[in-house]
Amino acid sequence: MRTGALHAMTVLCLLAAASVLVGGVEASTTARAAEEQTVFVLGVDVGGTNTDCVLLRVQPDGSKKVMTGLKTSATSDVSSGIHKAIQGVLRAAKRDHGVDASAVYSVTIGTTHFVNAAIQRAGLQRVAVMRLCGPASTALPPLTDWPADLRRVVAGPAFFVAGGFMVSGEPIAPLDEAAVRAAVREAHASGINSFAVTGVFTHLDDNEQERAVGRVIEREWGVLEAARVATETAGSDAAGA
Repeated sequence: MRTGALHAMTVLCLLAAASVLVGGVEASTTARAAEEQTVFVLGVDVGGTNTDCVLLRVQPDGSKKVMTGLKTSATSDVSSGIHKAIQGVLRAAKRDHGVDASAVYSVTIGTTHFVNAAIQRAGLQRVAVMRLCGPASTALPPLTDWPADLRRVVAGPAFFVAGGFMVSGEPIAPLDEAAVRAAVREAHASGINSFAVTGVFTHLDDNEQERAVGRVIEREWGVLEAARVATETAGSDAAGA
């Protein structure tokens, strides 16, 4: 998923267990993976003064070791401070331990900035919500019980897409990838570049449908952005001719 301002993640965090960040990894998933192999995880703590980032090595027996860490001054632009800390740790991990960024299994960010942004209704951006549900659960749209003023700030278009599962584990309907692509195109056309994907009982399938949607979003977004850049470049060339 492509996100703009990092504060857009506030919305996704507030969706809690009902949502899966496309391409994200839940703590339980990390724990299961750690039982099978050595994994590397990044932890970031954003405070009012400093931003701290560490890289942990988690062994199959559950033991943990801090491989490298970095403390940087907090920035008013939270996203740039987090980016700077993570990039610094990844460079050190590669230089000192030969650990490539691709080996990092998950990233955990702890900060009150996201919550503060939601409370203050500031620094937020609209988010498109895609619910995998087939014909089920369409009576109540996403964010129905959110405070009206917060909903006005963050609510983007809502899409009900075929997919999801019954409580028995049987599929409600096969995932409609064509509908996902259409939703991405609509969101892109309206200037929205953040998505939250939820699914009815999709955890019964280890959230595989959400991951499949994430892959479709990434592919479709790449095509749309390439077309946008090509159009803008052609326009600039024509204006300069």
